[in-house]
Amino acid sequence: MAKNNTTPRKFASLAEGLKAFGGPPPQHPLITVMNGIDSNTVFNPPTESHVLSYYKIAFRPNIGGLLRYGQTHFDYNEGGLFFASPNQILAPNENESNQPACSGREVAVLMHPDFLLNSPLSAKIKKYEFFSYSVNEALHLSEKEKEVILSLLRNIEE
Repeated sequence: MAKNNTTPRKFASLAEGLKAFGGPPPQHPLITVMNGIDSNTVFNPPTESHVLSYYKIAFRPNIGGLLRYGQTHFDYNEGGLFFASPNQILAPNENESNQPACSGREVAVLMHPDFLLNSPLSAKIKKYEFFSYSVNEALHLSEKEKEVILSLLRNIEE
């Protein structure tokens, strides 16, 4: 089978990424929350490979299927916490490219690196392994942990 060698689509800003996902413009140009769980907004992620220019921390409940992250596929049948850093290539599984990985059901914080400038977190965030391609498993959460994460993401949204 021939491999698809197309260049991944690059989202240079939060506004560009949200527009591509079918969401409203961000309220702030450097940080926003996509909430496809508590709102009527349905986010439709691209079905092709894409690259974000910002950090993404997403909780995806019971989405099912696989997602390619770097060179590895991850099982998200039970949902989980997903982390992406700027310039990482994200793509759905080649065998399921007609079905978006999260089907619009996620809560995600999108944060441009400039938001962290001159803060202690700016230097520390690069050390967190869950933002790196070296991860080999999705971060699965217990039911209690899921509720804590959802609560935190909802507070950030407020």
